[in-house]
Amino acid sequence: MFTRLAFVLFLIATPFAARAWTEDVRCVQAQLNAAGRDAGPVDGIVGPRTLAALQAQLAVGGVTGGHDLTRDTAATWCRRLGQADPALRAFWPSRSNPVIVRTGESVDPVLGRLIRVRLPSLHRQVAETLGVELSATDRVFVGSSIDELRTMILESHDHRPIYNLDGALNDHCREGDRIGAFATPGVMVVCVQQGTRLRIDLDYSTLVFVLTHEATHLVQFQMTGLPQPRIAPDLRVRYEGPMWLLEGLADVMGHSIAYRAEPAEVRALAARRYDGRDLPYLGRLQTRVDLLSRQADVYRAGMLASAILVEARGFAAAGRVFSLMGEGREFAGAFYDVYGRTPVAFYAAFPDEARPQGTPSGPAITNRPPKG
Repeated sequence: MFTRLAFVLFLIATPFAARAWTEDVRCVQAQLNAAGRDAGPVDGIVGPRTLAALQAQLAVGGVTGGHDLTRDTAATWCRRLGQADPALRAFWPSRSNPVIVRTGESVDPVLGRLIRVRLPSLHRQVAETLGVELSATDRVFVGSSIDELRTMILESHDHRPIYNLDGALNDHCREGDRIGAFATPGVMVVCVQQGTRLRIDLDYSTLVFVLTHEATHLVQFQMTGLPQPRIAPDLRVRYEGPMWLLEGLADVMGHSIAYRAEPAEVRALAARRYDGRDLPYLGRLQTRVDLLSRQADVYRAGMLASAILVEARGFAAAGRVFSLMGEGREFAGAFYDVYGRTPVAFYAAFPDEARPQGTPSGPAITNRPPKG
């Protein structure tokens, strides 16, 4: 009865870009107008007036560089404009609701209430642990069946559409799995099998781990933004970061919050999975294609590598990498700025750094699910 987790990168909706998902663009437009720039109507459309207003704001200082303003990068601009001028934070969607959780009627009432209460605090804790501020609102759907979740998601029009929604739901609402979850930009979906009760059918720490893992993805999405649609998988790494880091860091964060495990303990746990085996090369665990073809290593070696980085520099260093990427830095440059070495140099040193020095007791979890 394994937990199923996923960072559903291949489900990011590009064919539906014309649909309404404009909250972050509207945030940018409202901020620019309040700053005295003429961004035009706050309509969520990135047009010439909005782009010209942004350039005018950049010219007066406070914010430099950055991605081209699109719906996919608007969250980074919304946050950065507010960081440069605190008065503009009044327009951050997160000021009213950092995260909105909706639970289906078929979810056990006690479990549903716990998720509604606990998830916002976990979402906030992840951001604080990474040392970042969030400007956007993330939305979470919790249901007990594919049909229930599909209805809830399609009835909501204030989030980015999920391409191949049925495929994602089928993959994460499997019979026998008490809980499964995935995240896309601005959206988390949690499937708990009908009748699942807390502590009887689902351990509390497992629930917290799942929610924390996916909340880490939501925070990362806000920080980095997304590259242009249909970009080649190897090029996406420059703008999103490598899969080993995204999945591995989410696991380290999950262990830290759910099991109160120190990075050294997580490193030891991850290293034990490679006892008697060669470690994979991290450079082959970077792309979406790698996530599909080498999933186990992406998660396991990724957790090991991420634990090494967190042990050395703390979680806030990873948050700084994501922040720099949201400011327009490619991953390799952001990684070097924060860790003082290139990703390639880290990959080369990884086998020597990965094996635990001593034998920490490790976190309380012993039967980790294969995904996440």
